[in-house]
This record gives sequence, structure tokens and C-alpha cells, in this order.
Amino acid sequence: MVTTPTQIWFGRAVFASLSLLVTLAAMLPIGLAAESAVMPDIFFCIAFAWVIRRPQTAPLGLIVCFALLADFLLMRPLGLWTFIILLMSEFVRAQRVPLREQLFVFEWIIFAVVFSFALFVNFMFLKLSFSPTPSFGLMLKYTINTVLAYGVVVAVLHWIFRIRAPKAPGGYKRLGRVA
Repeated sequence: MVTTPTQIWFGRAVFASLSLLVTLAAMLPIGLAAESAVMPDIFFCIAFAWVIRRPQTAPLGLIVCFALLADFLLMRPLGLWTFIILLMSEFVRAQRVPLREQLFVFEWIIFAVVFSFALFVNFMFLKLSFSPTPSFGLMLKYTINTVLAYGVVVAVLHWIFRIRAPKAPGGYKRLGRVA
């Protein structure tokens, strides 16, 4: 558990560095062909997983800064996806304790539901403002790729960056039951 100010600031620096890295990576011209794979929203995955595991090192202001930067650099409607990420991250922050006590599969399902809802809200705002919207097939690919990427992001955070959820008071036994 992160307790000292140095650990908190180091965690924030790592979160900021990863956020900047994935935002810049999303700008790379990978797969310019029409049949190419849709890139997942890795920043959404990182923010969701990080807020569950280390909420004190992912403050609201830092999430908003990098979401706005991503909106600007990726030429999305400025502030819309940022606002949605803000709402979703604060929802997850409020629900982090019950999420930590569940098995990872349930967390993954919750992520899929929250991300799908976020995309639906984004789609509805774009439709209401008469902005161009992506096709259903493209949105489905984007959702599937992002949901699948969440497992990889959590694994990388867990094994490489040692960003782990605090254990439940009783801990887990071998078959996933609370002791």
C-alpha cells in the first residue's frame, strides 16, 4: 500500500508517464488500411485499473489533464470523452472496495459494462450534436479490442509495475473464496 508522500508522487509520475506514452502511441500511423485493426483505448484501461488499485496516485486532475491531452492530440471533440472518463473514473473510485473484493473476472465484466456505457453516452452526445459518428461495426470492434486489452493492461500493471490491489482483510484462498 502506498503511504509516504514520496511513494504517492512516484506513483503519480509513473501514471503520468504511462498515460503520456499510450496517448502518443495512439497517434502512431499504424494500420492505415481500411481493413486494419481498431486500436483500443489503452488510457481508459489504465485509468480504470489504476483507480481501483492505487486511487491516491491517480488524482482527478491528472486523469482530466491526460484525457484532455488525448482529446486534443487525437482530434476528438474537445472535452466530451474527457468528461465521460471523469465520470466513469469517479464512479469506479467510489466502487473500488467492492471491486477489489471480487475475482478479476467480475472486475473485467464491470469494465466491459462501464466502457460500453461510456461509448453509448459518447455516441448519443455526438448524435445529438449532429457530429459524425462511427459505424456500429467499428464501435463494436473498438469495444471488443478495448475490453480484451484491459486484461493485458492489468497484467502489465500487476507484473511489471507492481500496481496491485490491496488484499481483502481475509485474503483469498486457492479457489477464490474469501477466507
